Amino acid sequence: MGFCRAVSVALVLFGLWGGGGSRALAQLDPADPWPKHGQNALNNFRAPQFGAHSKPVMRWWANGGTAAAVGYPNIVPGTAIGYFGPSEDRVRCAVIPGNVATDCVEPSPSLQGTTLAVVIRVFRFHPCEPYDVEDPAPPVWEFLVPPPDCAGEQIGSAPLILANDTVIFQTTRRLVCYDFSALTASSICDSPPQPPATAAWVYPDTSDFVSICASPVLASSREVSGVDLIFAHGNDGLLALTPSGTLVDFEAMLSCDSGFTTPAIGPIHDDDPEAPDDRNLAYVSLFDLGNPSCQAGDPKMFGFVADDFATNVAVSINDGPQLFRIGSGASPTLRDDGVCVIPSDDGWVYAIENTTTMARIWRIRPPGIIAGDSYSFSASAAVFPDGNLICWDEYSTVSLINSEGVVWGSRVLSASTWIGGSSAADRLRWYNPHAWRAVRCYANDVEFDEELLPPYPFKRVWGYLPPEPLRVPLVGAPAIDGDGTLIFQSGSHILALRPLLADFNGDGCRNNFDGDSLAQLLTSPAQWQTEIGDVLGINGLGVCDCNNDGVCNNFDIDCAVDLILYGPTQCGEPAFTPDDGEPKDEEESSQFSGSGGFGEAESMEQAAAEPSTSSSPAEAYLEEFLAIIAGLRTYFEME
Repeated sequence: MGFCRAVSVALVLFGLWGGGGSRALAQLDPADPWPKHGQNALNNFRAPQFGAHSKPVMRWWANGGTAAAVGYPNIVPGTAIGYFGPSEDRVRCAVIPGNVATDCVEPSPSLQGTTLAVVIRVFRFHPCEPYDVEDPAPPVWEFLVPPPDCAGEQIGSAPLILANDTVIFQTTRRLVCYDFSALTASSICDSPPQPPATAAWVYPDTSDFVSICASPVLASSREVSGVDLIFAHGNDGLLALTPSGTLVDFEAMLSCDSGFTTPAIGPIHDDDPEAPDDRNLAYVSLFDLGNPSCQAGDPKMFGFVADDFATNVAVSINDGPQLFRIGSGASPTLRDDGVCVIPSDDGWVYAIENTTTMARIWRIRPPGIIAGDSYSFSASAAVFPDGNLICWDEYSTVSLINSEGVVWGSRVLSASTWIGGSSAADRLRWYNPHAWRAVRCYANDVEFDEELLPPYPFKRVWGYLPPEPLRVPLVGAPAIDGDGTLIFQSGSHILALRPLLADFNGDGCRNNFDGDSLAQLLTSPAQWQTEIGDVLGINGLGVCDCNNDGVCNNFDIDCAVDLILYGPTQCGEPAFTPDDGEPKDEEESSQFSGSGGFGEAESMEQAAAEPSTSSSPAEAYLEEFLAIIAGLRTYFEME
């Protein structure tokens, strides 16, 4: 059996995460990972794979160096994660833009050191050297997007990664596309390539593109056969580009629009020629930043048929008076059935029918919203497969709303904290950065008690409070990688939290009791996925790939055994409870350093010389565990 059998086992379970597949221009390749941060097909902030299910640990952290974007210190550019390079030599990287102060010599010397510019940082997901969590991880690439002049350029949006190794950034002034194909697994550590000196294309090339923090999205169009289009929100409207940067000959113009939100692309039916055209919609919500001439208008969300923008339909999304703003600071999101959900700045959450009638299905005002206030929502909804959705407002109240428009639970996470971005979700849980500096994970249900009055409490799964000096406000939407790693970005730091390695049975610990589950995952991966992974929401690649080669196979046995027998923080901190990460007095904070402590080293060289006793079972179970491992080694013909 040996190597061939190990590879076949890995491909059965993790083939979609390991690479390969065609690299056709502009077409989304099923082998490409989800680009995260809301850029999945329905723009609903839900990952197709599970995130960390319990007690995450630090994979790495890095300096962000991000300056305040467009005057809003809480608008943090989003992260995108993708594979780059040819199919046989691909490397997984995190692409993280930011804003930095730069010297501006011409034509305005007075702006020296004050002008903001866009910086692009690319991190190899597995650091080239054994990572020491005491120091920041260095980027593989760090380069500035050359500004067109000294007037400054900023970014507050998430990049879009295409299947042909190009990455598109939407700044406050342009859309800029770079070719990242030079990144390969074989060269990135020993002889890393130079970052691209010039952009592959820029739109527009002569005039400014007005946008604040909208992200580009990708979707199909039957009008332009065989090519996915890039939809961008800005320039007072919605426009479509080919992946080569050419403007398609249709554009939707909107008044009083600051390009604040990301368009949500409706269900695409390229594989069904009989599907109705009126469900192929691109949605845009408007958000005015205080233009007095726009205040008297009726705030609406617009829908355009994505094939040609010929159909323009709209629905009101503000029923109440606003003090300074109209519309919604949140982007539209889509449920799996196509229903569009939009939290609005009038304090209501609206569900809109996915046809050109765009009729309202329901609206709900979560408890705690102050009627008539101008600061209600700046975060888009995260949607679960069952239609439940998570909305959080600017008063730090998070609400779980079911598919019928009923609030199932609400929780105030802290007092008087401005919240932006969005939660990220998988099929069972949602992951919540917080301005108090903690990270929380909640289940898609509530502890419902008819005898209690709302708000009902959420079922909190885990909390993580980063150590100093990384304890800074976290306000941007997190990204979820294919192995369950969560990336959170603040104005100054980037945190990568991974699932607890070697926790194969999902009990939140790694110990002798994980032996049977490890054996099942390696020898019967489909059965493990059905009986354990899908039931408990465990990311198999995340808990298994301890040698960081991107697959789960027999080559992970030895390092998993080392972790179980000798690794640090087998069950997180001894005082760990699901309340970790909740606000505490400063003198108590040292008790809440996170479920994995400061983080695990990626190298087992730092493991203790003797087995940990924090959760070690009896000696008889240890013998049973070692017998299971011996059987696995025989099964895979390992010496």
